[in-house]
Amino acid sequence: MPSSHASSSAVLPAASNLKRLTLPTLSADVVHLLYATALCTAVLFAFIIVSPDVRHWFVVPVLICGVLVGADAMGLVTGARDIFDPIGMIGLFGLHFFFLAPLLHVYWDYWIDDVQGPADWRVWLGLMAVLNATGLLLYRWARAGTRRPTRPAPVPDRRWGICRVRFGLSLAFLLVVTAILQFWIYSLYGGITGYIEVASEGRDAFRNMGAVFVVSESFPMLALIGFAVYGADSRRARSLLVVVAVMLLFLVLRFFFGGLRGSRSTIVWSLFWAVGVMHLWLRALPRRVLLVGIGLLIAFMYFYGLYKGAGRDVIDILQRGGGITDLQEKARRPIESTVLGDLARSDVQAHLLYRSMAASDADFAWGRTYLGAAALLVPQFIWPDRVTGKIQAGTDFQYGSGSYALGRFESLRVYGLAGEALINFGPLAVPLSYVVLGLLVRWVRRFASQLHEQDTRVLLLPMLVSLCVTMVVSDADNMVFFVAQNGIMPFLLLLSGRRTVVVARA
Repeated sequence: MPSSHASSSAVLPAASNLKRLTLPTLSADVVHLLYATALCTAVLFAFIIVSPDVRHWFVVPVLICGVLVGADAMGLVTGARDIFDPIGMIGLFGLHFFFLAPLLHVYWDYWIDDVQGPADWRVWLGLMAVLNATGLLLYRWARAGTRRPTRPAPVPDRRWGICRVRFGLSLAFLLVVTAILQFWIYSLYGGITGYIEVASEGRDAFRNMGAVFVVSESFPMLALIGFAVYGADSRRARSLLVVVAVMLLFLVLRFFFGGLRGSRSTIVWSLFWAVGVMHLWLRALPRRVLLVGIGLLIAFMYFYGLYKGAGRDVIDILQRGGGITDLQEKARRPIESTVLGDLARSDVQAHLLYRSMAASDADFAWGRTYLGAAALLVPQFIWPDRVTGKIQAGTDFQYGSGSYALGRFESLRVYGLAGEALINFGPLAVPLSYVVLGLLVRWVRRFASQLHEQDTRVLLLPMLVSLCVTMVVSDADNMVFFVAQNGIMPFLLLLSGRRTVVVARA
């Protein structure tokens, strides 16, 4: 039976942040659009001045993309939206993804180098930008269910609270299980050093270990949820010094529990989630701190990419007094690789569009990559011959039908939301794919707006927001693993310790 009394917990910072997930007024939207137009136009003219190669018609649709997503980013920067509003986060990320990245590709003359590319990449960047601009308009339409309410949102009748006994027992049990599993994994590979060495061998190094990693690597997230729940009523736990110390400890734990595999996305999105938990539940962090933190995460992706590429040789290079240049040469990862390869898909998607329209041997997958992603939910020992999905379809689409050869010739690229849609159904599917993104954003924002500020499901919001952002740059199989890795165990912990609380009316 639900409890009939209201919670006695302190009022949390989440109260104000959740309310700010409503959209700005129409006049504010117009102002943000003007800001974005001025910013993107100024940046574009700077590129045109310094680089003759940028002087091409492709910049027109690229500029339109920049203005469309830039208006959302301006809302985040000016404070009209909370930093964990998915619309603002997609806008901020989209400024780079849709606008800066295509310009930087042309400026740096940096392209994927193992494919037969078009004679002039700019043409296909421009055509892809036309599709993206159309998709961004559809995205704005699809998310429109979260338009300004005509009246204040009703106060929820019930919320998820915490039964401290059940929550404490579940937390202790899960922490013990996850810790034991992680130590078992290290012992299985001959200790931490052996684990790192195996991780450097590539994606097949930990085959069939995905389900184990989902459980074992959740230790830091579970521990942070425990700290947030038990520290909510403590003024000391909400102090800036304690918050910073806990975040540093979380980072150390994140490295120990899975981070040493070299997965930058695991570290980055876990940190994003952790900051969100602190911001929404314990202490609202200053906007400038959060924006600077995003820059630090990008820097981390670059340097950790050097570690991933160089493997154990990182230690030898540093002991010899080597610097960044030596690490780049060993890892074969220049700064362009992070800025344009990890944080964008411009050249990859332009090449896919070129193949779809100019190559006779490019066969569409007709949904096979999405089926392959869904098949990941079924353990391989149950379905040993499950659909190969994205790897085979992507390889054949890029290099010609029949090019894929298991273990010998495989493309491990990530194509992004638009790129995967193109591989499956052709260019016309690209704009429609953004409708799916808009519907996801709409659902996340509606879910957030219906939460009581002390509902423990607030702790899941940062994961849902990051899911919206990663959807732009990731494929369906990446999304399946992302949800499993970052959502299942925290949700189970909150569910096991749930106590339904009836919200008292004023």
